[in-house]
Amino acid sequence: MKKWIYIIMAFALNLIGHEAMAQEPQFIARAGSNTYQLGEEIIVFFKTNAEGSDFVPPSNLTDDFYKLSGPYVSRNVSMSPGQSSMTMTWEYRLRAKKVGEFELARAAIKINGERYYTDPLKIKVVANSEQRDDSNDPRVYASKRLYMRIIPSKLRVYVGEPLGVTYRLYGYDRPTGSLDFKELPNYEGFITEDVESRAQPRQDIDDEGNPFLTWDVASKALIPQRAGVFEFDPLVTVIPTPIPVETRDMWGRRTRGYQTYENLNTAYHPDIEVVPLPTNNRPSGFNGAVGDFEFQVELSRGEVDVNESVTLTLQLKGKGNLNTIKLPEVELPDQLELFEPEDENSIIASPSGLRGEMKREYVLVPRYKGTYKIPPLDFSYFDPEKEEYVTVKSEELIIRVSGESPVIATTEGRVPTKPSSTNEKQDVEYLNEDIRWIEPVREGVGAPSTFYRSAWYIGGVSGSFLFTAYFLFAGSIRRWNDSRFDKLAAARKTADKAISKAGEWREARYALGQFLKTGYDAAFADQIDGKLQRILVDRGLNDAEAQMAYELLRQSEAAEYGATITSFEAWKQDAKAWIQNQTK
Repeated sequence: MKKWIYIIMAFALNLIGHEAMAQEPQFIARAGSNTYQLGEEIIVFFKTNAEGSDFVPPSNLTDDFYKLSGPYVSRNVSMSPGQSSMTMTWEYRLRAKKVGEFELARAAIKINGERYYTDPLKIKVVANSEQRDDSNDPRVYASKRLYMRIIPSKLRVYVGEPLGVTYRLYGYDRPTGSLDFKELPNYEGFITEDVESRAQPRQDIDDEGNPFLTWDVASKALIPQRAGVFEFDPLVTVIPTPIPVETRDMWGRRTRGYQTYENLNTAYHPDIEVVPLPTNNRPSGFNGAVGDFEFQVELSRGEVDVNESVTLTLQLKGKGNLNTIKLPEVELPDQLELFEPEDENSIIASPSGLRGEMKREYVLVPRYKGTYKIPPLDFSYFDPEKEEYVTVKSEELIIRVSGESPVIATTEGRVPTKPSSTNEKQDVEYLNEDIRWIEPVREGVGAPSTFYRSAWYIGGVSGSFLFTAYFLFAGSIRRWNDSRFDKLAAARKTADKAISKAGEWREARYALGQFLKTGYDAAFADQIDGKLQRILVDRGLNDAEAQMAYELLRQSEAAEYGATITSFEAWKQDAKAWIQNQTK
């Protein structure tokens, strides 16, 4: 009998268990409280009584709240004879951005292939009450132990005057994890440059003699682009802060430990006033430079031969809005061939602004003998410390060019002209005089002889003409060869001297390129792999010689940009040896 009783009881329990397991899935949203004070941590969780997947949080979760952490996913399964249950929970920790009544949208989850939704969740946030603002409140304790401040280097600047902004962390403890920036100030109206920051702590002492630490977490250099008083959004950061707690060990004794509190800190940005630049006494050449600068213009050398290169360098260094400045334009005599300039800027952003230097180099090649003047250059800037405009003027530079020239250059940079000569005019006059002595043939004086129509006459004249043409043509070929050799010899002499005097890779490379251009009609644009070799082979060089020319150019170009393949002196000797070999 007892046996049947046990069987019936087991069947009933099993039936109850199946009914419990077959209950309808539920998905709900809850908060730890209906009302919170501003700044309090809000715990929101979403729970289901079934196995769920593809969880989707409310679409407006972070519209009115900062997400401190989450979601934390937990699963709890309980089993008893004939009965089992389970729950899944997704938990978020939030903090309200402002006072008000807010409604979180529905969350969603998939259970057994079907989509389930929570009801909207209402949360009310009220202003802080003074009685709750005490040291026993973890929020109050954490906010005093670690907090952020925004430190501008200046509060009043001129348009274009750089300033620095530093995000600085103050603390009596060290953060237990990485900072999480929730909101950053928007610097609209400013050009921004990030500053490298190592965030190494520095120790200091507060007014009460307590030691504390500071970290420069991030810094920016700002350059205002327009005048006005600028207000900025605050910097909102979650700082993982250790707070003390009391626990008990396995023997029940009280021990002191720490737990991490997600400290939501709001650092307010000071307003910055930007004033316009004065219009009085503003130089005509002023282009917006603001700061304190030094301006120099230099020539690598003042005396060169025709077709030798010289480098003109413009250098600006100091502190100010270097990343928005334009260097002055250079005006040069037409007889100086100017190549595309190369810029080399070294600008460093620091918590106080920008500093560094700008450099521009021009390669000049005089084509004619003479003396050329490079006019002085003016650079104007506004000095915010002196509150006045400053104009720096460079010295006049002179290039004296010597050597052989196809034309004669006049002094002091005037346009060179060909040598004046009256020979051509005199030749024409003499020719005219000679023509006057020729008497015209009168009609009827005599009839032409049949001899002039004979084969003997025609053959003799034709032979004489062919012999004369051959003689003239052969002479032209000989003169062309001589001319080409002379041109190569002249180009060799110029290149050899230029390479010997070259003090840097750029000048030496240009000297070799000029030799190829002058001696073999290989334009600078054609001095590239494949094309240069074809041109040189067409001009009579063998494949090895043509390839060597390209290799010399490639080595010098690589060295100019830092990838040195051979020493400078060894390259110069190889280049001069190759040039000498072509003119033997």
